[in-house]
Amino acid sequence: MSERNVMDGQGYSSTSDLNRFMTRTYGWMGLGLLVTAVVAYLTLTTGLFYYIYSNSFIMPVLIIAELVLCIAMQGALRKTNPGMVTLYYFGYAALTGITFSSIGILYDMGTIFMAFGYTAFVFVCLCAIGKTTKMDMTSYAPMLFSGLLVAIVVSIVNIFLGLEFIDTVLCYVVIGLFLAITIFDVQRLRNAYYEMSGDRQGLATISMYGAFMLYLDFINIFLRVLQIFGKRNNRN
Repeated sequence: MSERNVMDGQGYSSTSDLNRFMTRTYGWMGLGLLVTAVVAYLTLTTGLFYYIYSNSFIMPVLIIAELVLCIAMQGALRKTNPGMVTLYYFGYAALTGITFSSIGILYDMGTIFMAFGYTAFVFVCLCAIGKTTKMDMTSYAPMLFSGLLVAIVVSIVNIFLGLEFIDTVLCYVVIGLFLAITIFDVQRLRNAYYEMSGDRQGLATISMYGAFMLYLDFINIFLRVLQIFGKRNNRN
């Protein structure tokens, strides 16, 4: 169903209402990033980092816990339960903070802040494009997610090959894919707002789940940008 037809069927929603919905979603996304950053900092500075990484079974448990939270969030989304989606989202953000604490060891703070600032700037531009573009990104979704799956498989294979040039190419490919996926997610969020206009609980659930999807987009872009910046600094 097109955006115009949905709006005609349920009455025109003002641009200000849409802007408030999107701003709230971006706010939740930003809060999730803040939780991840704070947990990562505390994990590193309190020494918990060394305990976690000295026990080989802990990291797999954390990764499995993140997957479980993603699955549970899908269930809460289908039940239109914003409270549970919120709980799972921030639980995921906290676990990601623990696993991301190694970033503070691998990269200096200047590189981290520079990568974060660059990612934030690009992300704002992508959100603006996704909110205003008339292009229907849904037709590109299968190609985007197929490309992402191929990139994941190649990256796993390259763990055993250890070829740096493949790793570098993958960084740029994954960034490109997530740039497009971010625009797709913002457009999908905008369309969902029009489809569920008037359903306050549904909109609250979609807003929180949308924040989670954008959070994942941001994190994936940031990690690849950080990797590229880190390699450049090492060469210099």
